[in-house]
Amino acid sequence: REITKLVKNLYRAANKFGISKVIQKINEINEDNVDDVLFDFIIKITLKKYEIENKSELCKTYVNGKAKLAQSTCIVLIKEHIHISHQSLSNKFGKKDHQLTAMALREFKGRNEKIKQDKEFMDIYRELQIEIEKFKAKK
Repeated sequence: REITKLVKNLYRAANKFGISKVIQKINEINEDNVDDVLFDFIIKITLKKYEIENKSELCKTYVNGKAKLAQSTCIVLIKEHIHISHQSLSNKFGKKDHQLTAMALREFKGRNEKIKQDKEFMDIYRELQIEIEKFKAKK
């Protein structure tokens, strides 16, 4: 009975506001469940690995060099270990839309270990993955 009522309300909302708005709101509710401790741990170990002093370096309007690599690494790792939308993750890095997250994930998929820079990135990525798994095992 309650489920039927919920579905009817969702149907009405989808008709009134559009399905994408309804889904966006559902995702926003889900974002409240982000594991802040794990999120902060991923940021911390990534900053340390890339020798960057604080997170604000990753949230500037223009991010280049090792800060850009650190930002991309954080995004990929966070998306793998925490349920968070592209939009919300980009917002945490000071961006207004989902493009930062989408671009980082697209670049990650396109990495080729035969290229020196990509191999270095992947080595750091795997190293951080191991640290994250150890951290999660302790929780």
